[in-house]
Amino acid sequence: MKKDIFSLSEKFEKVSKEAREIFNLWNYREVFLPSIEAFNPHLRKGLKFAYNNKFYLIKPDLTSQVSLYAKKKNLRVFYISEVLKDSVKGEWQLGAELLNGKDISMHIEMLMIIISLLELMNIKEFYIDVGSLQVWKNEIGENKELEEKVFESLRKRNFEIIETLPISKNKKENLWHLFNFRGRDTNYEKLKNIVDVLNDKRIFIDFGTVRPLPYYNDIIFEIYSSKIGYYIGGGGDYLINGRKCIGFGLNLKALSLLSKSTKKEKRTVVHNYREAFSLVKNHTPIEVKDE
Repeated sequence: MKKDIFSLSEKFEKVSKEAREIFNLWNYREVFLPSIEAFNPHLRKGLKFAYNNKFYLIKPDLTSQVSLYAKKKNLRVFYISEVLKDSVKGEWQLGAELLNGKDISMHIEMLMIIISLLELMNIKEFYIDVGSLQVWKNEIGENKELEEKVFESLRKRNFEIIETLPISKNKKENLWHLFNFRGRDTNYEKLKNIVDVLNDKRIFIDFGTVRPLPYYNDIIFEIYSSKIGYYIGGGGDYLINGRKCIGFGLNLKALSLLSKSTKKEKRTVVHNYREAFSLVKNHTPIEVKDE
């Protein structure tokens, strides 16, 4: 049975319109990216195909795609687009990228944008888990093989992988503490400053939070709601040619299911097109009704 594409589009359009209002208030500009990119090992996700003996990707991950076009200047952009996950199946998402930002302030800005987006959509029951890759790297040290196994353990939420590693009992206890840590206070100053400035009870420090994409550098976060069984979205910081950047993506379907916005648009009912044209020229929303 075919999807009711018009009903779904109506829900997507509603939350997208509200999101555009918030992004505009934060001085973010919408970016319209190509649907198809020449294959690049830097790009993530997307559907790979061959044409004229060359490989391409359809609808790749937006963060990795935006970074292909990034210049040296500071840039604030947002997008609303579908992303394909290595197959014909995709996910509609909206998100933002801040390129060439400053530590701490860019993290605070991005998390504030997410909170304001959700609140405008009247999504009240949500929480944000914020973690750090650097804290894990500091604990693991220079052993790359150990690092791979530890992050595999985190992705799979299976501490037994760490238990089998040839490391000391004390090291395992430290990793166990990080694995299960969730609270609002930490000795990691960078993360503590972010959470302290935001001062929001819906934000938790969770060192067990990881993101599957490899370009993240340190601070990562995920957004959840008890109302649905999968996460709303997530993001984190990354580097482009040594420049600090940060971004996030939110699942449009999840937002449309959770949104309880009561905002209604007032429209003037008109019965002829001369009147309609005059009102539209004066930026008055209309609804044309036939006689």
